[in-house]
Amino acid sequence: MKPVEYLDKVNYKQDFKTSYVVYRLGRIKHELWLKNRKTETKVLYNEDSKILDKCKQGKTCILYSAGYYIKDLFPDADIDVIEKHTIVKDFYPQVIICQRHELDKINKKYDNVIVTNNRNDHWTDLNGLKEYFLEYKKIMSKDCNFFYSLRDTQMLGFNRLKINMKQMFLDWAKSMYEHGFELLEYDIQFPEKKLKPNGEFNLEENPDTTNGNVKFLFRII
Repeated sequence: MKPVEYLDKVNYKQDFKTSYVVYRLGRIKHELWLKNRKTETKVLYNEDSKILDKCKQGKTCILYSAGYYIKDLFPDADIDVIEKHTIVKDFYPQVIICQRHELDKINKKYDNVIVTNNRNDHWTDLNGLKEYFLEYKKIMSKDCNFFYSLRDTQMLGFNRLKINMKQMFLDWAKSMYEHGFELLEYDIQFPEKKLKPNGEFNLEENPDTTNGNVKFLFRII
C-alpha cells in the first residue's frame, strides 16, 4: 500500500463516484441509512433516540449529521435535513444544501436543532466553537431546543494533561448563556482504563465515537 504523500487539488477528481466515496467514508450514519433501505428491521442509533424523545412539538432541523437517515424513519414528522456537500442532493433530493455561514439564507426558524459530531466543526478551539454556535443560532426560534455533541479528541486549544476537561467543557457551556444559550442538560464522559475479563485493557477512544462523548442540550433565550 502506497501512502498518500500529498493532495493533488489540481487533478482531484470531482466525478460522482469519487465524491460519494469521500463523503460516505467518514459518516457512520450514512451506513445506517443504507442498511435501513435494504431491510425491514430499521435501526435508530440509541443516542439519537434519546434526542428525539426530548424534542418539542414543532419544526426540527438536523444539520450536517446525516440526518436523512432519521427523516426516512419518521416520514410524517416535520424534519428538515441540511448538509454541506452537494453530493448528498444526488442521492437524497429532499436535502437542503447550505454552508454554515449562509444559514441565514434558509429564512426559516426551527423549534429543535440537532448537530451531532459535525465533521465541519472539528479542529477548532472553544472560541471557534462559540462562533459556530452563533451561526447555528440564525435558524433557531426563541425557546428552541439545541442539541449539540462533539468528540473532545477533535478539539484544540487546551492541555489535556493539566486541566479538568469535564469542568472546562461545562464552564464553557454555561458561559454561552451570555450569547443566548441556556444550558439545560449535559452528558460529558471520557474513557476509563478498565480491565476486561480476558486480562486486556479497553483501548476505546471515547465512550461514543458516533455522536461524540461531550453532549449538551441548550434552550435559546
